Amino acid sequence: MDLNYLFARHQISLMKAASTLCLETRTAHLGLAGLYVERIDRLRSAMRGAGRSVFL
Repeated sequence: MDLNYLFARHQISLMKAASTLCLETRTAHLGLAGLYVERIDRLRSAMRGAGRSVFL
């Protein structure tokens, strides 16, 4: 999985959360966005640990 994919999915989750009127759906999409942030952070850490350049 690469960072671009995770960033895209994060943005899509935020857009879906912003566009819904249903509280449960909004909560679900925001939860997914949070999980993508966690995955992005873990991947960045792993890349730094492997000596690869990561633009912050």
